[in-house]
Amino acid sequence: MIHSNISSTIPKGKWLIIRRIVQYVSLTGFLTLFALTTPRFSSALPVNLFFRVDPLVALITGLASRTVILPLALLTLLITLLVGRVWCGWVCPVGTLLDIFPSPRKGRKPPPWWRKAKYVLLGALLFSAVAKVSLLGSLDPITILMRFLDVLVLKVRPVLPVNGLVMALPLLAILTLNLFAPRFWCRYLCPLGALLGLISKAAAFHRRVGENCTECGLCVELCPMEAISPENPLTSDPAECIVCLNCYECCPRQAISIERISGIRSPHLPERRMFLASVIAGATALLLAKALPSPRQLRPPGATEESLLSRCVRCGECLKVCPTGALQPDLSGLEGLWTPVFVPRIGYCSYNCNACGAVCPTGAIPALSLEEKRATVIGKAIVDASRCLAWAHLQPCEVCVKTCPLPRKAIELVKVEAVNKLGEVVTVKCPQVIEELCVGCGICEFNCPVPGPGAIKVRPL
Repeated sequence: MIHSNISSTIPKGKWLIIRRIVQYVSLTGFLTLFALTTPRFSSALPVNLFFRVDPLVALITGLASRTVILPLALLTLLITLLVGRVWCGWVCPVGTLLDIFPSPRKGRKPPPWWRKAKYVLLGALLFSAVAKVSLLGSLDPITILMRFLDVLVLKVRPVLPVNGLVMALPLLAILTLNLFAPRFWCRYLCPLGALLGLISKAAAFHRRVGENCTECGLCVELCPMEAISPENPLTSDPAECIVCLNCYECCPRQAISIERISGIRSPHLPERRMFLASVIAGATALLLAKALPSPRQLRPPGATEESLLSRCVRCGECLKVCPTGALQPDLSGLEGLWTPVFVPRIGYCSYNCNACGAVCPTGAIPALSLEEKRATVIGKAIVDASRCLAWAHLQPCEVCVKTCPLPRKAIELVKVEAVNKLGEVVTVKCPQVIEELCVGCGICEFNCPVPGPGAIKVRPL
């Protein structure tokens, strides 16, 4: 039988009700912050709050970029050191969705050793981060959920079905896996859960079973993580327990309590040989990424290839706040997959906007002031004389000159004498880029009236 984990089959004790309220408040808060991530958001509002408290983002991004970032994530680590994986059971919005999503309570489950897979994935992320490449965007649960929501609202105009499917696929896979076991993702694959599980082993408070336990097995049946041993319900795995308190509330003898206990062993913690598996997995992922690199492309203002590869978590927040839709997810290679690229033919970089850097949770796109952003060179515009209406067809056109937003126009009109189709010598004003003034905002390419690729294009530096 398949049913929701949060249902009438679980006792509705006080702590379970409190936990569900916290879960729903957290999920609602996540969705609210996502909705508030707009070009007109208040910079004082931490719209990327969940990334700031995500210790996996802080660890992998900090290691890859060789900097200390997101100190707020220490709060999550301290709470985990106190009471265990409360983040997973009470706060994580993906975990809440999995509790709501249908899953079987009975039936054939994957073997217990599958739980070690998440530690291999965590090790692979650490290995790649040492090589200054962050592969976090594919496996961090907050990033995966954010990217799925982005698909619903993003202005991903070219090849929309392909872009949308690729960006939404990870969360759809996580929800599908929940049909095989409750919280399949949390049990077997989540690297954030693996990190918090390692820390939970040293937590101050753990589940304790009193002497009046009759070993009825009800707690084993209701544990969503199967952290309680069926052979010995008196013991549980601290690295797997998400502090859901199902066992505490369901026990008919009230034999379960949360007390200060030390020295509890976890049967599923990584072994030495798993270190080698992590290295192999990380090295394989790096080789694949390096074998399929992204070509040199235009990037958001102030961002570099190095900063995006080491810091970008592929959350898509910059894409969402871009008012013109100029920022698009990169699908041209594995190394830079889902990192933001600037596509002027779709939209231009607004002269009065610096939102992308303001919402970036890791500094992959620097938070520039409006004055700094206006002076930041993204690329350089180049006129394609073979396509330009003025140069190639001797037709008057001043669109690129008129739309240039700079106080000193970066495009000027030069008088050119040419022979038209009638054999007459005519003088035409043709656009010419003043390279030292151009910042590559792309408004000229966006507004170019030539069908197809623009007759003026912004090239990477």
